[in-house]
Amino acid sequence: MRDIPLAAIRARAYDIWERNHRPAGFEIQFWLLAERELRAEMENRRDAEALEPRMMQGRTASAEVDFVQVKSGQSQMAQASGGGRTETVEG
Repeated sequence: MRDIPLAAIRARAYDIWERNHRPAGFEIQFWLLAERELRAEMENRRDAEALEPRMMQGRTASAEVDFVQVKSGQSQMAQASGGGRTETVEG
């Protein structure tokens, strides 16, 4: 896991301190809270990136449909296999 820059923790702890009306004697608590918040944000961002679909380089995405229904009501066969899906397109 990557370390969180001290400057980021310091800035977050300062924001927390200000939001709490600048009380004296809570420096360590605010520092630890800032570190926990930043670490949680970093982990959430990492998890979200892991869930994003990725395409292999050089590949293209495609979808297969059985029928293409033209807006005028005519149907045309599409060259595809299985699925039984119908797509409506304008034209």
